This record gives sequence, C-alpha cells and structure tokens, in this order.
Amino acid sequence: MCERVTVNGEPMSEDAFAEWTSRIAADVERLDASFFEATTAVAFADLAARGVDIAVIEVGLGGRLDATNVITPLVSVVTKIALEHTDYLGPTLAGIAREKGPPNPQGPGGGV
Repeated sequence: MCERVTVNGEPMSEDAFAEWTSRIAADVERLDASFFEATTAVAFADLAARGVDIAVIEVGLGGRLDATNVITPLVSVVTKIALEHTDYLGPTLAGIAREKGPPNPQGPGGGV
C-alpha cells in the first residue's frame, strides 16, 4: 500500500500508513466508506502532512462520484473512455465522457 503514495520517490512510511488508518478508522466505519475512499483519505492526509504543493492524483472509476473529487484540480486529463463502470457512469461513451470530464463552472453550453 505504501508505494501507492510517494513524494519525490519516497513512499509513505508504514508507520504513517498505520497512523493515518488508525486516525480515520471511526469515520470510515461511520460513513461506510469504500476501500478506495478510505485509501484516498489516507493518501491525501499523508500528502498534506508532507507539505506537498502539487500532486499527480489518479482517480478510481472517474467521474463526479469519484472519491478524489474532494480536491479541485489545476489540470485534468482523461486518458481513455471505454464502456466500463456503466452502472455508475452510464451506458454510452458520450455519457461516460460527460461523467469523467471536469464540471463546467459556467453551466451547460458555456465555458471550456
């Protein structure tokens, strides 16, 4: 698990992983958080504690329901659109692309 969160080539320490996991355990249980949601919280806590200014964050399934959406990205890149996770993202490539793309702050038809 620790190699999933690295800063300047240094993975999160096992002690840090244990500490963050322990600190969020009650909230994970209370919220019935998924494994990905819990590990995302641990990763973000560790990155913040290590003073990271800019990070490359890989999403889970992507889309507006992804656990990584608690941050506002400077840049978003979608590398592949495929018919996967259709129960969550929709049955069509166009719908999945809309779900995975960043929200448009100017509403439908405006902005980027």
